[in-house]
Amino acid sequence: MTETAPRRRRSLPAQIEESAEATVERTPSCTDADLLPSGSTLLNLACSGRTAGAFRKKKMVNLIGDSSSGKSLLSMQCLIEACFCKHFDEYELYYDDVEGGCDFNIHDMYGERAAAAADDRIQFISSSSVEEWQDRMQDLQKREAKFIYILDSYDVLDSVQAKAQAEAEAKARAAGKEVSGSYGMDKVKRVRALFRPALAAMKKTDSIVIVISQTKAVIDPRSFKKKTRSAEDALEFHSYHCVWLANAGKEKSKEIDIGTKTRCQVKKNRLTGRRREVGFSIFTEIGIDDIGSCIDFMVEKGFWKQPKQTIEAHDLGLTGTKQKLIKEIEAGNKERALRRAVGKAWQEVEESVRLCRKDRY
Repeated sequence: MTETAPRRRRSLPAQIEESAEATVERTPSCTDADLLPSGSTLLNLACSGRTAGAFRKKKMVNLIGDSSSGKSLLSMQCLIEACFCKHFDEYELYYDDVEGGCDFNIHDMYGERAAAAADDRIQFISSSSVEEWQDRMQDLQKREAKFIYILDSYDVLDSVQAKAQAEAEAKARAAGKEVSGSYGMDKVKRVRALFRPALAAMKKTDSIVIVISQTKAVIDPRSFKKKTRSAEDALEFHSYHCVWLANAGKEKSKEIDIGTKTRCQVKKNRLTGRRREVGFSIFTEIGIDDIGSCIDFMVEKGFWKQPKQTIEAHDLGLTGTKQKLIKEIEAGNKERALRRAVGKAWQEVEESVRLCRKDRY
């Protein structure tokens, strides 16, 4: 056999597509058109290795987090992104607000154009049971509809049988009768059966389901120590991505609370196999601050120098404080150039940790 030389790292420019939405990693089985943008460039990269999107068509995503960590807003931002992404023009968009707590002011956060698109395309519904959700999935499957479906959240759903048994047990206790057994396992059994039509519908029509799960304890943003969630085994098994979100603090201006700092850890990633952690701020007025988080990334990783308060954003030909850079990027419509710079920087970091071993076979 001829000895094979170790693989060498290719030069960075050859690995990056010089386009506004640069593809950072080449995965033949997945293209930019297969990905749903999350609204966060860093989360897109953490999930797919690409700036174009995070979550893959035909797959289920599980977003897990404690209260006020940004799960619902992230899901809503995915739907808003889909409204303006040509790859999802034919898709039906659903937000299943089981908790009844989705009252984001889309107009104030994203503007008149986004609000009009949401009114036209996003259907807000509320399933009352696991069985009702299952019926919706089966209907979508029968119609062969392409869809993005947000379930917020799974924890609030219960089965019809469980509700009936709970009512019976309550009546028994009120009558002083002894109550035995548990109805908790019924929901777990139902959800396993539920995922079958959901997965079948997704695979057949290139659709996406995002299931939100509430943790039963606060996640430590430093360690991301795993907490429990309902139907944990079933969700872990069927999900293509499992993203854990943690509230890492507050964003303040003049001592007034104006937002939340969120940490995201991709704990399960069947697309790239990589488990990455990123952060971004969520402001009550604008949602996810993609520009600000990208600037922070470039500074933290040393790609942009910051002597004192001034940041030297050489990729964009800009210099100034973070707030000044944000204003100039928005005014000059340099968001795509920023994403391209972040994509190249992310690739360089990934290249630096590659083993660069020769092919085994």
